[in-house]
Amino acid sequence: MVVVVDTHYWPDRLADVERNGELLPMLWSESSPQADLLAMMPHYTLVPDGLHVSLATVATSPDGRIGISHLTHHQLGPDGAWGEVGSFEELYETACLNLKSGLRIEEYDNGVLTMHRDGSLAAPAVCLPDFHSYISGIVGDERFVVGVPCAQHLVIAAESSPHARTVRSMIMESDHPASESLPCVLRVDRRGITILAERR
Repeated sequence: MVVVVDTHYWPDRLADVERNGELLPMLWSESSPQADLLAMMPHYTLVPDGLHVSLATVATSPDGRIGISHLTHHQLGPDGAWGEVGSFEELYETACLNLKSGLRIEEYDNGVLTMHRDGSLAAPAVCLPDFHSYISGIVGDERFVVGVPCAQHLVIAAESSPHARTVRSMIMESDHPASESLPCVLRVDRRGITILAERR
């Protein structure tokens, strides 16, 4: 199943996504209008009744448009194209390593950080095993908020700082359309991830 994350159609390159795409984790919101499609894909639950993670191949066109091909149960089965490559768990580990390569954090405003990955997805970084320890060390707080405006960016601030409100405002006022995941605000601490708000 191939989709294009853009307002433009990309008819001449969709086949390249599956052939040349990079394997990455993919976030899904249970409240997304597309959530029923998740049943077609192996996935695991990141936040019960809230967020899930599947796998997809992702490729970027020369003009910056992103194409995504979701890995289905059939593709990961014994007769599928990915069946001999590895199990879902093995492929998920590979996807996380791919995602970590190229992730960048920059200061958007005093106390507000942005995470992105040039020409690709960054939002699934919240599922990385060391995400909490890495970010808490940067923001100087064990608990922080993460805004997910779209699949390509994260906005981060310590929950105890006044910038946590800025993150929430940025997400709730975002004009990014809903896709596999909804724009949302997450709280991350040592216990895990909690959804604080979703823009529906």
